[in-house]
Amino acid sequence: YDVDSVVDMLSEYDIVSFDIFDTLIFRPFSEPSDLFYHIGEKLEYMDFKRIRMEAEYKKRKKMYRMNGHYEVGLEDIWNILSEETGIDKNVGMELEIELEKKFCYANPFMKEVYKALLTRNKRIVIISDMYLSEQVLSEILKLNGYTEMEKIYVSCEYGENKASGRLFERVKENL
Repeated sequence: YDVDSVVDMLSEYDIVSFDIFDTLIFRPFSEPSDLFYHIGEKLEYMDFKRIRMEAEYKKRKKMYRMNGHYEVGLEDIWNILSEETGIDKNVGMELEIELEKKFCYANPFMKEVYKALLTRNKRIVIISDMYLSEQVLSEILKLNGYTEMEKIYVSCEYGENKASGRLFERVKENL
């Protein structure tokens, strides 16, 4: 596919939705969790990547027991991390967000598709299963040239995800 053929296919629709990571935005890592290695390095905390992953896993299990879903936010994760490591929650969260912004970069192909859809006056929404807030994701997108979208739907803010189909249902109801 080239940009024009993708834009032509998507132009059939009034509203186009995009995922963020690995679609509009890339990270220079083999695995998204590789970012946690860099956080640990900055915090001078040994084995931080493993500890961060375990904290997220624990919080997701706890969230499922409490609310029947696995969706968690960054603050939820850092509440556990702070307890277990003694790292100040706010310092850790700010560093994680700072490094996400630093490492994320636009997918050049999809950026061209996005721009072309805007010139065709298409409504664009973003839907993501993620622990980062809508505000943080909006900042990452804007830093990378994705400045116009109708709304960002993030699983952690709705307690619903794409895999279950419920986040998509929420988007359809809203639109």
